[in-house]
Amino acid sequence: MAVEFDKYGYCVKCHRNLRYEQVINNKVMMRFHTDYDEKEYLLNDGSKMRVCICKPCKSVLTEKDNKDIMDCVKAGWEEEVKTLPWTEDKKASYLDTYSKKEIVCSSDNVPTDVLSNKLAEYLAKKASE
Repeated sequence: MAVEFDKYGYCVKCHRNLRYEQVINNKVMMRFHTDYDEKEYLLNDGSKMRVCICKPCKSVLTEKDNKDIMDCVKAGWEEEVKTLPWTEDKKASYLDTYSKKEIVCSSDNVPTDVLSNKLAEYLAKKASE
């Protein structure tokens, strides 16, 4: 069954489960499929976010996918909050804060000074809109 929200071990793009159980030394352990990979993004608040993605999806990823990925992650946060023993006000406040996050750019292997410049450009562009 495909998941329509970001969930640990599932590809954020195609939603394929990249984890499986394997018996090792008579113990059942969770392992990642050989197609498992990760992608890191810089967010508009300066934080970084890592997501699980399969290698086939990562190989064809473009900036046009950023909105879909962020929407998937936000849906995952909404699902996760449902399971927390928080008050409804705290859940709403959390989701309100996190729903404002946006992907600025990919941050995989990008130097900190370049990321700082990209964030500053992004924020300046948003302020002028």
